[in-house]
This record gives sequence, structure tokens and C-alpha cells, in this order.
Amino acid sequence: MGIAQTAPFININLLQLSREMLIYFGRCYLYMTNPKFILVGLFLILFSFFGQQVFAANPECSGISIDTYTIRVLVGNSSIESFSIRNSNSERFFVDSAVAYDSSPNFDVQTNSYDREILSESTGTINVKVTGKIFNEEQQERGFLELRGHFLSGKTCSLQDIGKKSFSVIIEKKPVETAPESIIILPGWRGNLSNYCGNIDFFAPSKIEIQGNSGQFELTIDNKSEYRTTIRISAKNSSANPSLISVPKKSRITETIEIQTNSGQTEIEYLIENSVCSFTRKTTVSTVQTQTLAESIAISTIVPDTNGTGYKLAVSLQNKTGKPISGSLALNLPGDWQAEGTKEIELNAFETKTAIFNISPKEELKNNFTGNVSFNSNSETIFTQFELKPKQKTGIPAIAGTMLALLGSNIWAGLLVVFIILVAILFLLANYSRKQSKVLS
Repeated sequence: MGIAQTAPFININLLQLSREMLIYFGRCYLYMTNPKFILVGLFLILFSFFGQQVFAANPECSGISIDTYTIRVLVGNSSIESFSIRNSNSERFFVDSAVAYDSSPNFDVQTNSYDREILSESTGTINVKVTGKIFNEEQQERGFLELRGHFLSGKTCSLQDIGKKSFSVIIEKKPVETAPESIIILPGWRGNLSNYCGNIDFFAPSKIEIQGNSGQFELTIDNKSEYRTTIRISAKNSSANPSLISVPKKSRITETIEIQTNSGQTEIEYLIENSVCSFTRKTTVSTVQTQTLAESIAISTIVPDTNGTGYKLAVSLQNKTGKPISGSLALNLPGDWQAEGTKEIELNAFETKTAIFNISPKEELKNNFTGNVSFNSNSETIFTQFELKPKQKTGIPAIAGTMLALLGSNIWAGLLVVFIILVAILFLLANYSRKQSKVLS
């Protein structure tokens, strides 16, 4: 026979439980107002702010250096040269000022432009303008550079901390300008296979420059003699087309010569001959290597914080060459978005410009959007990406999210925030419990 068991009835006095909770939180409040507790809290706050500097790598001003070289400039001319600023630290460095100055009346030097921000373990650029004034038998003069700046952590580097960097300047004598050489052979003595041909005029440049590895130029032969004359063309480590020109007697011919070379400088040799005489002439060919748009222009983007539903996009373009560059900007956005801003850009030598675009999505973003901006110049195009993030909501959730984003990987600061939030909650509960105690009593 089974025995019926009934569960005991537990009488919970809610009012008594409320009183005990109020007493507990009241004690917590007393602990919170205890001077010892306040001192511990202050210690934790100070430790969180200074702990990161204790455990993180401390940047050194000696890790900022300038790489220089010898500058050559003609008397009466100016030259803009680029030096590298090297940041060997693991922290971003900001250049507050860069000063270039000279030590001689024979030349002037001044700062033209420089990068304001240099990433960790990276290099920036400082451009200086040097003007030659007085020729000094090509003796080396001295110019100087001084930097002042600060790191992202706030540590400053004075002019004395980084040190003064010198560079050499050589003032060269300006050559006498002459017209392109035209070889004209006047009538004279004529003999068998003589090196002095009469009645043959040969016109060719003494020097030419070609872009890249190929180019062309013209030469003219005016054969006033009674003999057919040939011109044999050869080039060292290069090819010339045509390589043979035949000019009938009493004739004048202008021919276009195409040259291809893989060397920086070469010579074209002409052998002009007929049945009674011959002579040679030469043309020096120098190659000028062209830079691609990606090598000439540095492009970057920044999305500053803005109110409302729209976004601002700052596109920075830096001309790293000594020649002006112009082109147009374009944004890759969805078709139903709107974008307004300056699209046509003209950059002077070593100039940096920033274009601002106002972007309006069709509706509020819920996820991150990645787009790209392009710069086109002379049928070349370069790209860079930008990212638009959803707008932060206002109120406590937004504040908490912003705090977490700012804290990043700083564990000490994160623990401090959690601790402060817990203390604030306990304080509010204790205050509430004290009020309830008064009401119940």
C-alpha cells in the first residue's frame, strides 16, 4: 500500500525578502562611500591610463631619420628634390614642421612640401627647392634639414631630439646653349676615297632623347655631287630602321629614322660615302624612362564623421613628380545613390590636393559598404577603396559602442570600464534601497 506524500508548502514572505535585499545593498553603499574603497578605485583608474604605456613599446625620437643625397643644380636654375623621412618605430609619427636652410651665399634652399603623417615602419617624403646663384668651381656646399613632430601617443620630438641632417649641394656652370648641330660639308678638295666630300650636305642632330625604349627623328642628305651617295646607319646595342639610304646624284632626301634600344644611352653612327669620298658622323641617343600613373600619384581616402544620413568622402591626391598632372576622379556607387563634388583635378609639381564628395545613399545603411574611387589621366587609371559604415545610434547603446571601439585591444582600459559600470549599478541600487527603507519604515 503506497503512502501519499504531499509537498510542503513554502511560505515566502516577499516583504521580508525585500527588506533583506535593501539591507544588503545598503551595506554595499557604505562600502562604496568608504575612503579605502575610493582610494582603490582611483588606483585602478590611474593604472588603466598608465598601464598601456608601461606594457607598450615606447617610441624613440632616434627612430626618425632622413635619407639625403648630393644635389646638383645649374647656376640661375632651380631644382626640386625629394628626401625620405624614415619612421623605424612601431607607432605613427606626425611631422609638425620641416625646415630647410643653406650655409652659403652661393645657393638658396627652402622647404617645398612634406608628408604630414608617416605610418609605423614606413617612410614619408620631404621636398626641398634648391636655387643655384654663384658658380664656385663645383665645390660642395652644405644644406641642412631639421624636423619637429610627435607620435600618436603624444610623445614629442624637438629639433634637438631628431638632430640636424646635412646634404651636399654642387653648383654647376651653365653650358653655352648652341643650336642643334647641323653638319654642312662645303665644296673643297676631292680625291679618291677622301674624308672630305664636296657638294654633300648632311643634316642630323648631335643629341636626341627618346621616351622609353624607342623613338624617331629625321635626317636630311643633300647630294649635290655627280655620284650616287649611300648612308649606312649602325647603332651600338640597338637597331635603326632604315639602316641604309641611297641618294641619287643631284638629289635631296629627308628620311625618318626609327631607333630601338635597351640601354640608357647609345650612339648612332653614319657612314656617308660614294665612289670618290667618305666621312662619318654620330648622334648620341639618351633614353628617358616614363613613370606610370601609379608611380606618379599617391591616392588615399578618409571618411570623416558627419551628422545626418549622408557621408563625406575626402580623396587626397599627391603628385610625386616634378611635372604637372591633370585628370578626373570617379566614384563607383550604386546607381540610385547621389554624389556631389569636384571631379576635375590639376596638380602642380609635388603638389597635394584634397577633393570632398558628399554621398547620399538611397536609404540608411545597415551594413558596411565598400566602394572605390578612381583617378584617370592620359588613359591611365588608378584605384583605391573606401568604406562607409552605418551611422551610430544616439543614447546609451551608441555611447557603449563608441567606448568599445575606442578601447580596441586595451584590456586594462576594458576592465576599468566594466568595473566603473558595475560600481555605478551598485551605487544606483544602494541609493534606491535606502529610499525604499525609509518608505517601509
